[in-house]
Amino acid sequence: MLILHQTIYYSYSQLKTTLLYSQTDILSMREKLPLKKYAELYPRLEEVALKDINILENKKGITLTLTSSLKNLKYFIYKINENNIKKTTSTITLEFSEKTDTPQHYEIKIKAVTDTKETEFKKIKIGFYPREFYAKRGRTVEASWIIIEETEIPYMPTSVEEWATYDVGEEDKKIISEKWGYLVKNVDNIYTAAKNIAKSIIKELEPHRGIPSDAMEDLNPLKQYFRAVNGEDKVWCSNIAEIYSYICCALNIPCRTIIVRNLLYRDEEKGLLLSPAHTTTEVFCRDLNKWIWIDPTQYTLGVLDSEENPLNLIELYWYLSYLKDYSRLKIIEYDVKEDKEKIILFKESQRAKSVLYYFGRDQVFEYTRKQ
Repeated sequence: MLILHQTIYYSYSQLKTTLLYSQTDILSMREKLPLKKYAELYPRLEEVALKDINILENKKGITLTLTSSLKNLKYFIYKINENNIKKTTSTITLEFSEKTDTPQHYEIKIKAVTDTKETEFKKIKIGFYPREFYAKRGRTVEASWIIIEETEIPYMPTSVEEWATYDVGEEDKKIISEKWGYLVKNVDNIYTAAKNIAKSIIKELEPHRGIPSDAMEDLNPLKQYFRAVNGEDKVWCSNIAEIYSYICCALNIPCRTIIVRNLLYRDEEKGLLLSPAHTTTEVFCRDLNKWIWIDPTQYTLGVLDSEENPLNLIELYWYLSYLKDYSRLKIIEYDVKEDKEKIILFKESQRAKSVLYYFGRDQVFEYTRKQ
């Protein structure tokens, strides 16, 4: 099965201190591509969210495109400035008047309706400030401004499903379910299930680590796995990450691979990396409603903050490379010989040096999603 992916490159030399606290533009793309948002890389499950906001063709208004993670969504209910309730399947249109020097304010309340439930109203406040408003105060501006001034409705231009690296075919799903399905049954949460899969993959592939042959490049992850465990080939980080991600996706745990490397130059003879290359993974845990970093290649089942919350890769990178404070972080290691999880202070962990090596300040992350 041929799977096409869209790879998005991010450099973190311009990270702001707002990274963990807002969804402002904080990640700059390489090759002079437009700025992207943390929200696009790390979507969550939301009952009501904004997928897109567009200016109308006549430039006298905007269209809000709504989305929801709820299953069996029927429609949205909304009201503007407490006026009559209306229904929509996806869009709300606001129109403004530029022939005034007075700001225009809109409070929109929105709820989602499914076959079985109706959510609570969530509101978003939008202000429109025409050029005449500024001109009256002696300020020249080139355009009128539309501002999202207050919102309970998050901006979510992508969905969790879009970032799950693989759509696994039914035949492979059956094989994976029979071989690894028991690891995700009767567990208390998805994170535990994801760790169970990681431990199994680490243990099975441990004797087969090394440099893979070219033959592995043309195989899907499940075939890579069987080629390795049958003693026909070796695996390194990219194979391990792909195999792990493939199995998780087949067992209904969204998982994605992330390539980390800062490639400055490459031609037919030489390549130059500013930072070491590696492939790692993140899983999305629906019960925690967040992405969590797991790295089977590094025998690492996650990193916890001071409140025992598992971190995603960007949160981990922020602690390591910008805050430079990991005194209270804990790492969850998997000991293959003892077949046991161990929670250790990061600074005391044998894995800490490897994690710091791969996720240094000048690293570039390549997020891969389905296309």
